[in-house]
Amino acid sequence: MSILFSNMALVPLAALIALPILIHLFARARPPVYRYSSVEFIRRLVRETRRLRKPRDWLLLALRTLAFAALIGLFLRPLLFGRRLPGAGGQGRNVVVIVDATASMAWADGSQSRFVAACTEAAEVLGGLSARDRANVVWLRAPPRAVLPELGANISYLKDSLRRAQVSAESAEPADALRLAADMLRKAEGRKEICIVSDFQKTQWQTPGEGVPADIAVSAVSVARREAENLALARIDVLPARPLADEEVAIYCEVRNFSAAPKQASVFLEAGELRERQPVSIAAWGRASAAFKGRFKSAGVVPVTASIGEDAFAMDNTAWAAVRVKPDLQVGLLDADAATAACWRRALLALGWARPLTVSADNWAEAGGCDALMLAGWAGGQPEGLRALLTNGLPVIWLPAPGTPAAALAAVCGAPAPAAPSPAFAWEQPRDPLRLEIAAPDDPLFRLFAGGEYGDPAGGVLRGRLSVPAVPGADPRVLMRYTEGTPALARYRCGGGTLVLWNLAVRPDAGNWSGRMEFLPLLGELLLTERARERAALLPDAFRPGESLALRLERPTLTEDLTLMRGAAPLAPLSRRAAGAGSEFVSPPAPETGLYTWRLGDETVGYSVVNLPPEESDLRCLSAPAIARSGWSALDGGRRVRDLRDGVPLWPWLLGLAALFGLMETATAWWAAKT
Repeated sequence: MSILFSNMALVPLAALIALPILIHLFARARPPVYRYSSVEFIRRLVRETRRLRKPRDWLLLALRTLAFAALIGLFLRPLLFGRRLPGAGGQGRNVVVIVDATASMAWADGSQSRFVAACTEAAEVLGGLSARDRANVVWLRAPPRAVLPELGANISYLKDSLRRAQVSAESAEPADALRLAADMLRKAEGRKEICIVSDFQKTQWQTPGEGVPADIAVSAVSVARREAENLALARIDVLPARPLADEEVAIYCEVRNFSAAPKQASVFLEAGELRERQPVSIAAWGRASAAFKGRFKSAGVVPVTASIGEDAFAMDNTAWAAVRVKPDLQVGLLDADAATAACWRRALLALGWARPLTVSADNWAEAGGCDALMLAGWAGGQPEGLRALLTNGLPVIWLPAPGTPAAALAAVCGAPAPAAPSPAFAWEQPRDPLRLEIAAPDDPLFRLFAGGEYGDPAGGVLRGRLSVPAVPGADPRVLMRYTEGTPALARYRCGGGTLVLWNLAVRPDAGNWSGRMEFLPLLGELLLTERARERAALLPDAFRPGESLALRLERPTLTEDLTLMRGAAPLAPLSRRAAGAGSEFVSPPAPETGLYTWRLGDETVGYSVVNLPPEESDLRCLSAPAIARSGWSALDGGRRVRDLRDGVPLWPWLLGLAALFGLMETATAWWAAKT
C-alpha cells in the first residue's frame, strides 16, 4: 500500500495537527485558593474528581486531535495505491483496452451477455482519463481491429463505440491483439498500459503468446462470473460429401455436451425434402451423433440445416451444410498404359453415372476438379503433385508401370524413402495361372457381393501381375490378394484421401478376370466407396466466421447482377477475380454464422455456409490464478483498474471520519457535563 498527496503544496498544514494539544495545554486554568478551617473533606473530594476527570480529558483531547487531523488530510487529498506509486507526476497515460468480441462472449450470464459486461468494464477503465492522456480500444476478433488508427485523446468517441459494439461469431488469436496494442504503445511517452477485458476462454487463452515489452503494464479483467454449461451442435457430416442424384446419403449431426452432467437433446434436420427429428443422449463432456438417411432426387446444391433446442448460448445451436448433388461422377483418367486405360474407359461409360476425363501427369492441378482419379501405368513422376491431391481428399486408383520405384509410393504416402537402391514394381508371369481371394470380406467394397447375386469378385484367373515391394511406414489394408499372398487391391491412407493400388491386369491376354460379370460392379463399388471417404470440411462451400465467402461461376456474369443474401439482408459489396475459364466472386468478411444464398436475379446459383468454430463452444474459462501466471495483474473489474492507475481518493473517508470524531467529541463533552 502506498499513499500520494495530490495537494503537496498544503503539506506544511500537517503541522496544525498539534494545535488542539497546544490549546489544551495553554488553556489549563489554576483553581482559586480559599481558606477554610478544615480542608480535609475538600481534599478528599478533589482527589476523587481528578480520578474521574483525567481520562475524560484525555479522551476529549484525542477525539479533537483526530478530527482536526482528518480535516487537514481532507485538504491534502491523499490517493491510495494498492501496489506501488505511479510514475512521476505530470506524465501522460497511454492506455489500450483489448475487448474480447469473439463468440464465447455471447453467452448470457444472467440478464446480460458477457460481451455487454465487458464493454461496461472497458468504459470504466477509460473513465478518469484527462485531456493529456491517450487511449484506444482494440477488438479481439479475426483479425484484431482498433477503433482508432492510433492512440487518441477522444475518450468520449471510444466510450460511444463500446456502447454501439456487437459481439461476433469469430474465433481469434490473443497474441495478434496483444501485438497490435504493443505496437501502438511502443513509441508513446509516459506511462503505458494494456488492459484486457475478456472471459478468458481456456481454448483461446491457454497460450496468449509473448512479446509485450517490459515497460508496458498489463492488467486483466475477467467477466466470467460463473461456470457456463453448453450444449452444441458441433458439425454436420454428409457421406458421401458430393453424392450422385438419387444416391443414398447418410447425414450425421454431432452434438457435444460441455458440462459435468449428462444431457438430452432433440436434433431437427431439414435437407431438401427430408424433415426428421431424432433424440440423442450425451454423456458429461461427451459427444453423440444423430444419423439420418435420405436421397436427393435431382442434381444441384441442397442446403442442410440441423438444430437443437435453445440455451444460454444460442450461437452453436444450429449448423448448416451445402451438399452438391452431382449428375455424374467425373473420373480423371491417365492413359500411360493405353490398353488398361481403354478398358477402364469402356467400363466407366458402361456404368452410366461416371464420366471419364483425360488428365496428364505433367499437370496434376487440372485433376483437382475430378471426383476420383484412375492412373493407368503411372511411373512415379512428380509425386508431390499427386500427394497434394490426396491430401485434399481426392481418391486415387493406381496401376503402376513395370519398373516404377517404390520410392514413388513412399513419396505419395508420406512414408520415409526406402534405402538405395530402391526396389521397384516388376511384371511377373508365373507358369501356373494366378487365382484371387478376398482378404477383407468385412470391407464396404464387398457389401454388394455378400448375397451372391452379383457373383464372386475373386473368381476367374490371371496370367500375370506386378510384384509389390514393401514400403516401411506405408502400411496398406489388403482388400484382395493372390493366393500366394501378393496384394491385388490394397488401400493406402494418404493425407485426407486414399490411394488404392490396382494390381489386376485387365488386358485380354492377361486372363479372363476382366471379362467376367463381376468386373463392372466391382469397379463401380470401388469408386463409390473410396469417394464416400471424402471429407466434407474440404468442400469449397464451408467457411469460418470472419472469412470472405467465394463462389465460382463458369458462365459470364456481371458483379452487379449477383447478390449474396443472409436471410433478407444482403452482404455487399462483392468483388470479382479471374478463375480459370470462369470467374470467382468474393464477398466482404462474414462475421455471423448462417446459410448464405447466392442469387443471380431470381435464380439461386449457390450456397455458402458459415458455422461456429468448434473451439468456441467450450465455455470453460481460466481462473484468476491461471491468468496471474502470465505475469498480468488479475483484477475483478474496470473500477479496480482505475484505482490501481489513478489511486483511490481518500477524502470522502476523511470527511466521514472528521464528522464521526466531531460527533463523538460532542457526545463525550455532553456526558462530561452530566457527570
